[in-house]
Amino acid sequence: MPKLVLILLVGLILLVGFFGCKDYYDTQVAEDSSGNSDITPLIAPPDFGGASVFQLEDLNGHLVSLNDFRNQVVAINFWATWCKPCRDEIPDLVEIQDRYRNRAFTILGLSRDLLNQNGILVKNEEAVKSFVEEFNINYPILWDDENIYGEHYGGIGMPTTIILDRNHRIRFRHTGIVDSLTLDAEINMLLDEA
Repeated sequence: MPKLVLILLVGLILLVGFFGCKDYYDTQVAEDSSGNSDITPLIAPPDFGGASVFQLEDLNGHLVSLNDFRNQVVAINFWATWCKPCRDEIPDLVEIQDRYRNRAFTILGLSRDLLNQNGILVKNEEAVKSFVEEFNINYPILWDDENIYGEHYGGIGMPTTIILDRNHRIRFRHTGIVDSLTLDAEINMLLDEA
């Protein structure tokens, strides 16, 4: 019996450690005298390797490739209309896309809204188009009907946001809602790199 308790305790500690680690790098929040916060990475972000190149359909049926955004910093956001944290995060992403629209940056939203109809995955077009209109999404939305999320980016929870540098190397990864201060710091760091 004590052996079973020990195994369960170790398993619980590993689970808490795994799911409790939202980001792969440490940050610190510094406040100036006016109370404004600024997030500054304590260490240089790691290079997780090159992103998997994909080509997926947008909401109008046009093929969009990651290669269409060469020399741009790209945030790939995996989301779904039925995901409450995704819904909560979208307004910040819309604001960030607007803030960086004139710089070499874009967000690509990869929708996981797929319905299983007799063993065939079908795009839930009505729900996604309505959602995009409701939230005034101002960046490309693509259908992740090829499971890019799971097959190439190791998806374990939503929303998941992957930040790529201009050479499309994975530099940051967030599972769960990522706050706009963190995204701003990461985007600016990557835009400022030569």
